[in-house]
Amino acid sequence: MGGKRTQKSYKYMIDAHALNTHLCRVKITEFQNNYLIFNIMKKFSPLLALLLGLTFISCDPNLTAAGAEGILINGIVWAPSNTAITGGFYNSQHFSNIWYQWNNGLKWMRLDETDPITPSTWNTVMPSGTWNDANDMCPTGWRTPTKAELETLLDATKVQCTSHTMNGVPGARFIDLTGSRAMLFLPISGCLNLNTGVLETTDSGYWSSTPVPGTQEAWALDIGRYGGLVMMQQSRFTWGFSLRCVKK
Repeated sequence: MGGKRTQKSYKYMIDAHALNTHLCRVKITEFQNNYLIFNIMKKFSPLLALLLGLTFISCDPNLTAAGAEGILINGIVWAPSNTAITGGFYNSQHFSNIWYQWNNGLKWMRLDETDPITPSTWNTVMPSGTWNDANDMCPTGWRTPTKAELETLLDATKVQCTSHTMNGVPGARFIDLTGSRAMLFLPISGCLNLNTGVLETTDSGYWSSTPVPGTQEAWALDIGRYGGLVMMQQSRFTWGFSLRCVKK
């Protein structure tokens, strides 16, 4: 290749299976008139990365595989953490950096708090209002919880719900009182404004698969006030919320 050679740093997602599901930063060599261009978050294998001249800078240990064991709370098996960019789950309950609109197959994400949220274009088109399993963003063997399943977390006779901070991240902690004494933590990871997609950091929503008949809304679990306020609410389909899956 001819021309002046320069270097520039980008962020890409390396193939999850080949790198133990770690999210990695890479450096890509860029040549004048011969650009190696990829969409951000594109998956490619380490071998292809080597052929393209990519150099690994660091990997994020927060990612884990989709086959993780669940957490039994009041008869429901919950995923151990929120969904991850790789399609699996994070191995830390407090970590979350991906948001979804309701059942339209779209997602928005960022690698860390210093990154812009991608894609930058926000969707305002409403889905049909009927749940479609093909658009469920949970990995294989898991699914989005129903309204009734989210409500089991609010049954004070069987679950203790308190505000809690994990590794500096506020949220809500749910402890099973029916025998397992297992603990589930839902972090306040923020939500994306339904009209603009701008990140609002004071509370979080967790989608259910249950729409509100006759509306453009679905049920979600809302967590606010540093985890001190936890309640079910009706939310417009175009809000960007988090997702905590349940076992099929």
